[in-house]
Amino acid sequence: MYPIISSVKHVSRQLCLGAVGLVFSLQVSAQYDITPENKKVFEHTKIAAQNNDAKAQYELAGMYLSGVGVLQNQNNAKLWAEKSAQSGNADAYSLLADITLMSGDRTFTEEFVKAREYASKAVDGGSIRGKISLAEALITPESGAVDYPRAIALLEEVSALNDKDYFNAPLWLGIIYYDGHGVPQNEKKALEWFAKADALTFSGFAEGMASFQFNDGNNGTVRDDEQKATKLRAMACELGKKENNEMYCY
Repeated sequence: MYPIISSVKHVSRQLCLGAVGLVFSLQVSAQYDITPENKKVFEHTKIAAQNNDAKAQYELAGMYLSGVGVLQNQNNAKLWAEKSAQSGNADAYSLLADITLMSGDRTFTEEFVKAREYASKAVDGGSIRGKISLAEALITPESGAVDYPRAIALLEEVSALNDKDYFNAPLWLGIIYYDGHGVPQNEKKALEWFAKADALTFSGFAEGMASFQFNDGNNGTVRDDEQKATKLRAMACELGKKENNEMYCY
């Protein structure tokens, strides 16, 4: 489970980039307001999860990771994702991979090797989200030999679905081409992919999320480049203003 797009404007890059799902990669996080409605949904989901409902276990893991109806707790997210995966939920393997790719300690490469294994299991189990997780793992050196062509192919497969649930596929394609590491840099192509991600979310979203990836202290999948980060933020600001959204104007 990942929070609905209407809430994305108010959350962090941890939620939006990777896991998150959704949730496209990661470190500055923002806790959702715990509303009575979301808390009630959380409690119902928790009861179902405790009764060995694999789907509910996966959804509960997403709630803990994103802070929906409960305080964010990555350890609990991992615990429930593991339970769901053990019950055969392929998407849960994707979530396990995302948790490490988002916030794993890169001095412990075995964690990232395991993340790639989880992502591969997700894909083998039929998880579309798993293709995005595997693509990220394939461009993360700590997880093993990088394979940009395969990563791009996986992301293009998912992007072709044009599904709002998988908006981070075109987002990652934009980041890869904007970075130009492993593939020739192609800003025109990058912006085209960002536009596709924006169409699935809101104007400026992809450019804003991508800017975090080039900041100093990012999760390491792409190279630090403050000039690129600043340029992307400016794009996000101008695009967002079209929808009266100035969250990236700072």
